[in-house]
Amino acid sequence: MSDQSPSIPPVLESAWKRFADYDNTAEHLQDQYYLLRRWVLYFSIIATFLAILLDNFRELFIAPVVTFMQVLLILVPITGSVIVAFISKFQQGQKYLALRAGAEEILKEIFFYRTIMRSNLTRNKWLNNRLATIQRQVHRTLGGEVVVKPYTGKYLNPRYYPDSPDADEGIADLESVDYLRVRLESQLAWHIKKIQEHQKSRMRFTIMILVFGGLGALFAGLDMLFTGISIWVALTAAISTAVTNWQELMGVDIIIPNYSKVILELNILRDKWMSLTPNEQTQSEFYRMVRSTEKVLWSQNVQFISAMKESMDEAEAEQEKIVEEMIEMSHEVVGRVQEEILEEARLTMETAAEIASAAMEGQQIIDHQRLPAGTIFNAALGPVPVVISNDDDEDAPDGFAEEQPQTDEKTEPQSQPEPEAEPIAEEEAETEEETKEEDPVLAAINSAVAAAIEESVAVKSTSEQNKASPADLLDEDEAAKAAQEAADEYIQDAAAAFGDEDEA
Repeated sequence: MSDQSPSIPPVLESAWKRFADYDNTAEHLQDQYYLLRRWVLYFSIIATFLAILLDNFRELFIAPVVTFMQVLLILVPITGSVIVAFISKFQQGQKYLALRAGAEEILKEIFFYRTIMRSNLTRNKWLNNRLATIQRQVHRTLGGEVVVKPYTGKYLNPRYYPDSPDADEGIADLESVDYLRVRLESQLAWHIKKIQEHQKSRMRFTIMILVFGGLGALFAGLDMLFTGISIWVALTAAISTAVTNWQELMGVDIIIPNYSKVILELNILRDKWMSLTPNEQTQSEFYRMVRSTEKVLWSQNVQFISAMKESMDEAEAEQEKIVEEMIEMSHEVVGRVQEEILEEARLTMETAAEIASAAMEGQQIIDHQRLPAGTIFNAALGPVPVVISNDDDEDAPDGFAEEQPQTDEKTEPQSQPEPEAEPIAEEEAETEEETKEEDPVLAAINSAVAAAIEESVAVKSTSEQNKASPADLLDEDEAAKAAQEAADEYIQDAAAAFGDEDEA
């Protein structure tokens, strides 16, 4: 390497600064772009897994967990669509490629400046013009929006590593030996390393696609032995699709042939130069080697960017399709789960309504659903339990107090049994038998009516036997009449409450 200049030419410093900014911004956008794209594929797998759980294993989870899974199944594809929209809006993939192309072209001009143009007195002007042209091209490619992330490293050349055998500070002019070391052989070693890494990645992708494809076929076949296992075919298919899409997005199938061509051409140039004798390694041969090397690297870069752009467009279109399928699937599964929950609620309500209707109509119902004894029906409140004790007889409806011997305060008890008492007792026995067979509500009504009639007959019979005075008979007739009216009024109220049942 030639002696270093006492100071860095301002135009060379500017060139390295533009290269470092573009290179740093391109790496940042590339990492962010692939990170977001990777999460879109993760979301597609998660959405498929949640859909399988909700669609087939919902009964294994408690209600809050099911609700959380439903919300998650809705949010996951929406988040994926938002990420895709963000990437499309800001065109991170296009920006990354445009900035990468600009950085590599500036680097090519820097090496021309330090080799072929080193003896040219106008090289500063030439490099300045080339920088202006490249920056305008990048600006047009990005639609007038160039937001760079400034390089903040301590070295002028961001790719300078002091401990590396091909270390290059990027300041001094280069002789043939130096250029061969820091440029040709350095790029050759870098491409050999990268092609090996991409080859390993392609092998991993291929194995994963084959494994999950085979698992899908295995699950489909085992469904004959283990019913229901075929539902997991959807998950294996989602994983295989995600891996395939990621492989296309990374452009592995494009990079490997491209790098292979670069390695081939650089090896040829290196071998050609090394085959020359010291006398044949002239300045013109050196310049020819520089032009050929930079042409190979730049052609590879142009081809790489063009192929990657095409690959990204195809992969992005496929990811948009995946997101649309996720959204459609989530809506379908969540809607189906909600319909099942609503159907269960509807059936439960219908069952409850049927039980209530059966109880109101006096139909036979399940024992544990039968209305308990001592229950009456209120038109406003429905079946209402009634608890009546001796202390609260005055609050009970007429005829619903506990059965006790009914006597009028003005009538003295008789020592001899009444002739009419026997038919009344028989009537009470028949009423009790009918009550056992009839509905509890109707039995209560019949009991009230019988009690009122019994009281009326007893009052009349007592008055005749005692031969009471006309005034007493008048009082007794009024008491009997009042009891009869109370019974008639209760019967009318009961008939009004059960009007539909009577008509039926």
